[in-house]
Amino acid sequence: MIRHNTTHLFLVLFILFMYANDTTVAQTDDFRLLDKNSDAKHKIRETALNIHTIHCDFIQIKRMHYLDSDLKSSGKFWYYKPDKVRWEYLQPYEYIIILNQDKISLISNNTSNQYDVKNNSMFNQMNELIVDAVSGNIFNNSGYTTNTYENKDLYLVKLQPESPDITKIIKEMELYFDKNSYTLNKLKIIEPNSDYSLIYFSNQILNEVIPENIFIH
Repeated sequence: MIRHNTTHLFLVLFILFMYANDTTVAQTDDFRLLDKNSDAKHKIRETALNIHTIHCDFIQIKRMHYLDSDLKSSGKFWYYKPDKVRWEYLQPYEYIIILNQDKISLISNNTSNQYDVKNNSMFNQMNELIVDAVSGNIFNNSGYTTNTYENKDLYLVKLQPESPDITKIIKEMELYFDKNSYTLNKLKIIEPNSDYSLIYFSNQILNEVIPENIFIH
């Protein structure tokens, strides 16, 4: 269960990086590597700085090598800058993750478990990533090897973790950004055994007023 929970928490972190629009992701072939000082990084960072709240729907596709078909789930996501997140699965099961400052709550089957970020090495690293994500500073995080690619329609940012703790559950993360709006179209998190989670977002509302009780449990 802890691996399952931690993987979901990483999904939260990288949604914070940018909001997603409804554009269908184009084919991901023909990407070429960009220079480390590419202007794309600056544009993505600038866009991130202008986002203060997010509310959207999501669909997640989970590919597992031992299953004949993919698992599909859906729900809602809220974010309040700089450190409040609610990630709520509604179908086919109910599961909630709430991040409020330095506390993380995992809620399932009327059972809630709370963790103190400061007292947990894994969660502490994740908290650091949140700060880098919302500030657009993820490219400078020394805990990840970062490469940026482009094709005709998209920028692709690949992140490979350096921490031994994190590499046990995450092999690589792929973030696909629209080249016109610099917003995230698709997020893919790949596990060491090549299983992966693929997330699409829709009906996003940016910079609206979000009640603080959304982030309290």
